[in-house]
Amino acid sequence: MLAANLEAVRLGRKKRLIINVPPRTLKSFLGSIVFPAFALGHDPSLNILCTSYAQDVANDLALSCRTLMLSRFYQSLFGTRLSDDRQAVEEFKIKGGGARRAVSLSGSITGRGADIIIVDDPIKPDEAESESHRNRVNSSYQRTVSGRLNRDTGSVILLMQRLHNNDLAALVQKEEQWDVVAIPAIATRPEDYSLRTPYGTRTIHRAEGEVLQPQRQSASALNQFRKSQGARIFDAQYQQKPHGAEGATIARDWLLHYDDNSRPKEFDSVLQSWDTGIKGGESNSYTVCTTWGIHDHRFYLLDVYRARPDLRELKIAAANLARQYRPTVILVEDQSLGEPLMEHLDSLGLPYQPVPTGSASKQDRLYARSNKFESGQVLLPREATWLEDYVEELTTFPDCGFSDQVDSTTQALAWDASLGNASFANVLRTMDALTGATGYAGEEKKIKLRVLIGGGILQPGDGKPDIHVPAAGKIMELEYDYGASLANKQWTRFAIVPE
Repeated sequence: MLAANLEAVRLGRKKRLIINVPPRTLKSFLGSIVFPAFALGHDPSLNILCTSYAQDVANDLALSCRTLMLSRFYQSLFGTRLSDDRQAVEEFKIKGGGARRAVSLSGSITGRGADIIIVDDPIKPDEAESESHRNRVNSSYQRTVSGRLNRDTGSVILLMQRLHNNDLAALVQKEEQWDVVAIPAIATRPEDYSLRTPYGTRTIHRAEGEVLQPQRQSASALNQFRKSQGARIFDAQYQQKPHGAEGATIARDWLLHYDDNSRPKEFDSVLQSWDTGIKGGESNSYTVCTTWGIHDHRFYLLDVYRARPDLRELKIAAANLARQYRPTVILVEDQSLGEPLMEHLDSLGLPYQPVPTGSASKQDRLYARSNKFESGQVLLPREATWLEDYVEELTTFPDCGFSDQVDSTTQALAWDASLGNASFANVLRTMDALTGATGYAGEEKKIKLRVLIGGGILQPGDGKPDIHVPAAGKIMELEYDYGASLANKQWTRFAIVPE
């Protein structure tokens, strides 16, 4: 199907072609490596411009194309030969006047025009969730790529998996008429594909539920990927049907609940996430702190603080919440009242971590974490005084009046426990701050810790015996003075287990 449509471009029957297929199904191999070589084999005067999201990606594809054209296999089929004048990866010329150029979409696309432009993976999947990245890619295409065709009869091919409802594939279809070949990994209905070949027309039938290539990706493997990544990512990249971020991002039927019987007896870590307002006052945004218990990669929402405090009230609330829940780490958005709040937490010896606001929009940030709700990694209490307001904001965003609870939530869900957990130093500071102690000299106080990175031997020094660390996930206890020795080494492989 892909070969037949690419041939239609070469023969001038199609001028604007979009190919949307799942990852690892040969779109770049066929579209950026084989097709330019094939087209130049038939017409060595063609100028072909190939662009990708990064120059190194564009160069890799160009290198493979050049290698193919220099092979004995290729040269036994075609009389086309590379020019002796220039055979660089970024641009190799052809005897006959043609050339293949490789550029990044964000780079400078100047000089000669092109008869065929191939845009292959214009944006990275992990950047497609950012509105600013999408806008930059779409703007680059509009400013530079689309205007480089040599003549009105020139052709443009866009090769990509769908990533977002407002990605480049969506943009170009709003401006021009395009032929679209969209092949899902799993057929959602009976489908017939009609192919025009040199030997006549051929029809391929896919039954509903049929997997594109079961030998490589079975139905069970695809369904497992859908479960782990969430329907939004899977439907976009594998089914070519992006949901988009319009309307409610979190569906009510995704929300799971826990009660006293299903709540873990202890958590791997406890996380507090602060989204601070500018100042108190009924007309201003709320200040919100969500408290989460994390166990077995699942986030249990324990509490929501939502108010419009002044700075003095904010400091009191933060200290009280830390005393109540004994967090492993406190995330604070680094803006508004966040800076004086972090200064206060530091004076109390509490383990805080500043979080930059970043360039992504609020909607994109929630969209990026929506799979955690859909895959059952987020659990809410069955009953709480604040629960109704929280659920209402979460499931009506972005059309809700305020988004502070959403902001606090996405900040928490984005936290990487393996990188952001408290160090031994923070563990000790937390214990001191929450118990009012200044140390445990002369006492046999134990520190109870969960191993985050297991194995190996720790050498605390000071004449103390070495410590053999158990496997990750295990609980171990150390005497306080052992912890103090290791804290001086900034050891970061453990998380405190709250009493």
